[in-house]
Amino acid sequence: MFPDPAMVIGGDEWWDCWSASPAVAAWMAQQGMNATETYFYYERRMIDIARSLNKTSIAWLDVAVRE
Repeated sequence: MFPDPAMVIGGDEWWDCWSASPAVAAWMAQQGMNATETYFYYERRMIDIARSLNKTSIAWLDVAVRE
């Protein structure tokens, strides 16, 4: 659908959004993950999806430096 060779996966302004959603907060608790771990899980999944589509993933610097 999108012929671009790259896919932007985000990576900015994530710190409050995971816990703000009751559904995501419940999933995090079930998985034993905190907000930071959930963020990295999401980014890893997005990178895997981009790779499966033969696309280069592009993210904000936050992906590389947040812990």
